[in-house]
Amino acid sequence: KEGEKGTIVQPGDFQAEIRAIASRLMDGVGRKEYLEKLDYAYIKARLDKQDAYSFLVEMQDLHGRPRIKRFQLFYLSRDLGRVCMARTDVTDIVHQEQRQKDELAAALIAAEQANAAKSDFLSRRSHEIRTPMNAIIGMSTIAAQSIGDDEQVEDCISKIGISSRFRLSLIN
Repeated sequence: KEGEKGTIVQPGDFQAEIRAIASRLMDGVGRKEYLEKLDYAYIKARLDKQDAYSFLVEMQDLHGRPRIKRFQLFYLSRDLGRVCMARTDVTDIVHQEQRQKDELAAALIAAEQANAAKSDFLSRRSHEIRTPMNAIIGMSTIAAQSIGDDEQVEDCISKIGISSRFRLSLIN
């Protein structure tokens, strides 16, 4: 078992040692989880069901800075009841994953806002594009029915030209 400064702890009372570490380096919630998951009965029950288990807890380093540690427990020898506990500092990995999640969440929000803006733009433009098209169709119909009335046909063709240019400017 490794001590706080990288030294090997001499054989002794494991439960007393983890309680001492918990009281020095952990807050209430982390301390409770740490002590529960390193209790002999809990270790035995978990390792009877599976080959290994792991958990994360937040604890302070020797300078009082918060660190996230992953503890892994597994049998070295099931027959002899020898269990190995490995502790790994995963603070940087957890923070990197959290940054990536935050960046993905921000990108999702930006994409949703862009999609809403696009939908709004298209719905407004769709109306603006349809209106001159309806004028073109209507004036074409009136002009076709007014063959022989040159003044009416000329007025319709003029309005068709205005509507066509307006629609083209919208599209451009």
